[in-house]
Amino acid sequence: MTADPLAAAEQAYRQGDTTTADRLAADSSRPEALQFRAMLAMQAGSLATASEFLTRYLKARPQDANGWHNLALVASQRGALEDAAGAWQRALALKPDHPPSRAGLDQLLVSQVSALLQRNAPVQALALLDQQAASPSAVLLDARAAVHHRFGHGDEAITFSRKAVALAPDNARLRANLAALLCGQTDPEKIAEAESLASELLQQRPDHPGANHCLAVVCRKTGRFAEAAQYAATAVQSEPTVEHWLTLGDVQAELEPQRGIAALKQGVAAHPQAPELYRQLGIAQLRAGQPNEALAALDQALTLDPADQRSIAHRAVAMTLCGRGEEANAWLGQPAYIRQVTLACPPAFPDLAAFNKALANDIAGHSRMRWEPVGLAARNGGLTDDLTADQTPAIQGFEASLRAAISDMIASRPQVAPFEAAFPGEPYRLNIWATLVNADGNIDTHIHEDSWLSGAYYVQLPPGTGQEGAIEFGRPHADLPQPPGADHPVIQPREGQLLLFPSYLFHRTLSHQHETPRISVSFDVSAAL
Repeated sequence: MTADPLAAAEQAYRQGDTTTADRLAADSSRPEALQFRAMLAMQAGSLATASEFLTRYLKARPQDANGWHNLALVASQRGALEDAAGAWQRALALKPDHPPSRAGLDQLLVSQVSALLQRNAPVQALALLDQQAASPSAVLLDARAAVHHRFGHGDEAITFSRKAVALAPDNARLRANLAALLCGQTDPEKIAEAESLASELLQQRPDHPGANHCLAVVCRKTGRFAEAAQYAATAVQSEPTVEHWLTLGDVQAELEPQRGIAALKQGVAAHPQAPELYRQLGIAQLRAGQPNEALAALDQALTLDPADQRSIAHRAVAMTLCGRGEEANAWLGQPAYIRQVTLACPPAFPDLAAFNKALANDIAGHSRMRWEPVGLAARNGGLTDDLTADQTPAIQGFEASLRAAISDMIASRPQVAPFEAAFPGEPYRLNIWATLVNADGNIDTHIHEDSWLSGAYYVQLPPGTGQEGAIEFGRPHADLPQPPGADHPVIQPREGQLLLFPSYLFHRTLSHQHETPRISVSFDVSAAL
């Protein structure tokens, strides 16, 4: 009896002779020879041939989970993702505890979620994840964390990321992702945890780009700029992404403006279509006293992204320093675009005074109140994070009245650039938070970077004289040159008043000296996700 040639084919393969191995396997009548030839075809890059062999094999061995897994691998490499998913699902139906197929299906889903996030479609990404009936794996939990991060749900993202790490504690990528989420927070405990995680990763791999970038962010937030620069430089060297170049340029600018300019010019050369690099270059040039160069860089940033709020704000500073102050104010629409209205009293309350009292109590005892969060502008004050996390009658009533006021603003808005550039349309996304500021406290100069319209509602104001507790518009950050003779509008608010203004306007809250806290609610209107 003649021996089947498949054994000889396998021997030839072990000796490195793939041509002879394939020829011998072709003479075999065993179905397994088809799977062997598919493996050879995959290694040779002949994916269509591999798919043909596996399809023929599975006609003979339809109950082989490994065969379906291999067919799925070929389909995924060919870009036939639906076919790959179907083959992996067939394998799992045959063998529910088949780890390679479960891992393959999960990784395919992660790739689909990543593609949706790149297209700025987190709603669809979350729906895709929600369709999965099986117990979530570590990589799916990590994907869910990424989706919640895109929604701006920081706490939820961290919760899912922690669960992912708990399931796969030795997975360096998952730990790096958790560190990245933590270093973007403002709580000292979370920032310290991010530093600890990233430091552990560097012990295993000193050039780890994510860990180095995380430590650069942490060190910058905690005032260790020299350390931050070292970590940021390593991150750029290991992985020269736009994000890493931005961090390196910003940290170097903190140490010395010219160093920041040099780094950002390198980043622009590497990524000439990245508007944020031109923007940060322009800001560094402003700090260095180079308004003409800054104006050119900021103009380029706005050519690439006309809706970037930081570019709009800093371009006006550059224009003013170049002697074009009136033109800058006209371009910003300052103060013409600042609306002052009285909030409509929610129906559940007899009047605004009763409503404000209830809302003030809800804010003071809010579950997400954070005192002097790291990296934000509050001094001797606190912020609530997401105000609507606590669904009290006053908070629900406020949101309804605020949305009505925003609808009026949208209907009658001045349709001119640059205000119109970031108009999100309807439906829009609304982010609401509250601030509580004690005596001598303030909310320092800032803009609202990722939105179109911003504003403040005044819940409780301390008694005072002059400009105590007022809001001032137009004054740039203290580390920027202050244009001489510039006019900075100041509004002394009253309780029950709502201000609405373009998100790109610099503004700050002036301090007060009274024991009664100043309580207000801020909000951003941005494009729906």
